[in-house]
Amino acid sequence: MSKIIQFTDVTLRDGEQTPGVSFSVREKTTVASLLEKLGVNCIEAGFASASASDMEAIDKIARQAKSNTTVCSLARCKVEDIDAAARALAHASKPKIHMIIGCSDIHLKYKFGTTPEEMLRRIKSIISYGASTGMQIQFSAEDATRTDREFLRTVYLTALEAGADIINITDTVGYCLPHEYEDLVRNVRSWVGDDVLLSVHCHNDLGLATANSLAGIRGGADIVECTLNAMGERAGNASLEEVAIAMRVRADLMDYKDTIKAKHIYPICKAVATYSGLSVGHNKPIVGDNCFTHQSGIHQNSVLKNPSTYELFNPGLIGRTSGGELMLSKLSGRHGFEERLKELGHELAKEELDDAFTRFMALAEFRKTVSDKEISAIAQSYTSKVNHTYVLKNYQSISGSNAITTATVNIGMPGGDVLKAAAGDGPVDAIFRAIEEATGFSMKLRSFDVKGVDEGKDSLCEVRLIMEKDGRRFIGRGISADMIAASAHAYMNALNRAVQVVESFKEITSYE
Repeated sequence: MSKIIQFTDVTLRDGEQTPGVSFSVREKTTVASLLEKLGVNCIEAGFASASASDMEAIDKIARQAKSNTTVCSLARCKVEDIDAAARALAHASKPKIHMIIGCSDIHLKYKFGTTPEEMLRRIKSIISYGASTGMQIQFSAEDATRTDREFLRTVYLTALEAGADIINITDTVGYCLPHEYEDLVRNVRSWVGDDVLLSVHCHNDLGLATANSLAGIRGGADIVECTLNAMGERAGNASLEEVAIAMRVRADLMDYKDTIKAKHIYPICKAVATYSGLSVGHNKPIVGDNCFTHQSGIHQNSVLKNPSTYELFNPGLIGRTSGGELMLSKLSGRHGFEERLKELGHELAKEELDDAFTRFMALAEFRKTVSDKEISAIAQSYTSKVNHTYVLKNYQSISGSNAITTATVNIGMPGGDVLKAAAGDGPVDAIFRAIEEATGFSMKLRSFDVKGVDEGKDSLCEVRLIMEKDGRRFIGRGISADMIAASAHAYMNALNRAVQVVESFKEITSYE
């Protein structure tokens, strides 16, 4: 009987540490629902001690999760972090606290200024405290792959003796080569015995996160930690979609089973790309746009004869369409629109659904047909909303070759509506300046990207931008048939994310 490998998804915690990314609570609960549909065994929903919004998101995910799904919060090896995690996970059917602390020589010296002996005492004490919550405890020796092997052995055995249930082997800076990592996991297995659950967590600094994760599984790991679209600090984490599909394609060498329902991979990866504001690279393995595109004539001719000549798996395996996508029109009606939304993995509240259908019909009247990409863009614009401190109620923009470009905005604020106007170098700059005048909240524009949601000059317009406030970056996204409106909504999206983070975020500088 094949061994079952568990998948822990850390997109909502480690993935959110991607520079510029800040998920709203609504986005987190939506992604968590999609992750359950995907079949992951554990959702690391956030870092309860980091912010009020993380605490709220973990609590809501814990309440909505099915009884067979583990919900996890990260915690540093501190009493206050464990207490925060326990409060956030109080309503989870299967709660887990993930405790982490650096153990390599470089971390001991420069992060903590402590000795190995003192670190062992700290680990024993704090894990005992964590175990007293009655929740499952996972312990990570941060930077494990650069930690002295004998000390690492003592660390893990100390953690288990103190009450840890799962040992996590972290390649924090993506240091290992695959054969080294497999050897390390085999060593850890020999230290802790066959009954202890081993988890692997790999970063992609050398482009080896997926390879190392697969090597870790072959070395004896029970759990693999991944993110969708390889999101994460610096170069990112191991990609869930790459690990899961590699295990299927190379089942001859990876004789394992898992609970991942691969047909949901493509839709959830696209949804997470939207919510994060980070586009999936065209050449990204598994889910990139070019994965099943063939330009070479030799390749095209061979694929027409038999796709397996140049395609490792059928795109339908991950929920991609190999043929043309379904197009809806105004004749499709509300029922057809609702059914297509469900097929694409979108769930909207009744008021949102009413508004989305109105927008769909207006577009269908103008465009005659509406593509899946545009339907998803409409639906995701609701999920991408954050708690609105500021609301763009309406705007007006005036520009021309012989006119001063101006914009006027009406912004809904906690104290009432504010109407402001501003001039700028073009209509986008003018409307950004007007919003800044109205809110009194200034940010620097670091990146601005505009593209059509689908092909054709009459496609919906999508604007993604990166704004900076006090050294922290925020991604905003806006969708509209009008490029100026899309830009304004993207700015408001980033602004509200910034306000939310500034109000609730506690600066965490290390896992100390």
